[in-house]
Amino acid sequence: MIILSEGATGQKGPVVAAKPQVVRFDHRGIRFALDANTLKLAVLENEKDEDLEHFGAPLKPNFQLGCPPAPGSICFDVTRACNLRCTYCFAQHDDERNNDVHLSVDDAVTGLSLLLPKNIRNGSMRNHRIQYSFFGGEPLTRWDFIEKMVQHIEAWVPCVSHFHVTTNGTLLTKEMAEFMELHGFSTIVSLDGTEKAHDECRVRAGGGGSYAATIEALKLLRKYAPNVVKKTTLRSTFTPTSILTESIADRVAHLNDLVEQGLGSYVSVEPAFLGEHTCANSKIVEEQAIDYTKFREEWQARYDEASDAWLERLKQGKPCHYHHFISFAKRMVNSLPNCTECGAAKGYYTIAPGGELFACHHEGGTRVGNIATGGVDSELAARWVDNRYYARLKCPECPIRNICGGGCREYSVSKGLGVSMPEPSECELKWILVRCSAWLAYKVLTDPALRDKGLAYWGLPNRTK
Repeated sequence: MIILSEGATGQKGPVVAAKPQVVRFDHRGIRFALDANTLKLAVLENEKDEDLEHFGAPLKPNFQLGCPPAPGSICFDVTRACNLRCTYCFAQHDDERNNDVHLSVDDAVTGLSLLLPKNIRNGSMRNHRIQYSFFGGEPLTRWDFIEKMVQHIEAWVPCVSHFHVTTNGTLLTKEMAEFMELHGFSTIVSLDGTEKAHDECRVRAGGGGSYAATIEALKLLRKYAPNVVKKTTLRSTFTPTSILTESIADRVAHLNDLVEQGLGSYVSVEPAFLGEHTCANSKIVEEQAIDYTKFREEWQARYDEASDAWLERLKQGKPCHYHHFISFAKRMVNSLPNCTECGAAKGYYTIAPGGELFACHHEGGTRVGNIATGGVDSELAARWVDNRYYARLKCPECPIRNICGGGCREYSVSKGLGVSMPEPSECELKWILVRCSAWLAYKVLTDPALRDKGLAYWGLPNRTK
């Protein structure tokens, strides 16, 4: 037996007594054992290793239900308008959206006053950190709004403020880049892959691709906002159709090549249903959702190819960022159990056009109030407050619950399942990612030449045998 992680060593919170829950799974000729509670991970080498009576620890993480004293993240849905017409995005269906297109400064300021408690406003929580995100649509179409809100927040909200923008980048100017640098922005820039793959889906409203303009934006950031580039994620989105143009592996490779050129710092490649591209439009969710339950072997093969590409880049000393492989491997290797990936309406709120308040920036079925009716409606927000996987049906028994954290609740709502029922396709994808990440952990941690390189990405101390 090869122990890849000892289990429970990274648990920061309390642990309680529990029966070990050990699951075995095979991937690419390797037999793994995982204790679902402590995240102890091992490779089984022979029949004797199959006797796992004493493998797991009689402990499990204990995630207490807490209530944050103040929001940690507030998103401004700046506008629902966009200068692109991406094939998988709601922006091409603006006629299906309701009421206001733009969020006014007055509504945004009022929303802040309702969301921020008195102890934030009176200055008694000066060390509290809040990230303010600007989202859309394309938020850069309303740059004046962004400038005014940054200036308002820095002048009138007495706590530590961080700013973020999610953008296609095509409207970025030198002046915008300098402003973002001055005010410490981070960014997510949508870039689907190579020019061919990107321009196939991310099309301008008047026709034509947008790849060249997005690359120019990244070059502007590199020149005029070097600290912003260090906090820039390049994110690719794919659909069942667009993945035929360019594989997951090739998308990961291309975006990491751009990171190597100093045009970003991190990479995420994800299916449309996990991104912010299906906001408030169930029709688009249905059209673009990938059913991993029906094509399990096909999609496992696609992600295995991406695993091989990630490992090869690591061997070559090239950047090999990929959010899903890194985050899942980090949790297993360092035994860091995770009870949720969702802070919707629990420290996280979205202020949208018309003064609507949502639990999630995806909006959809997550409405929790309106500034005209006093802010957050406790009854509407109640179902979002317990964000632990404990509150999800089926999740408490799932062997990878402490790695996955329960999945996206808004996606479940958009699929008509309700906030408590996990969506089967997302569950299948999480299992695919767990298998790939466990395989990568094995390949990296058992190779002395790769071990330190891999741990540099996972940000972990040396905890394996």
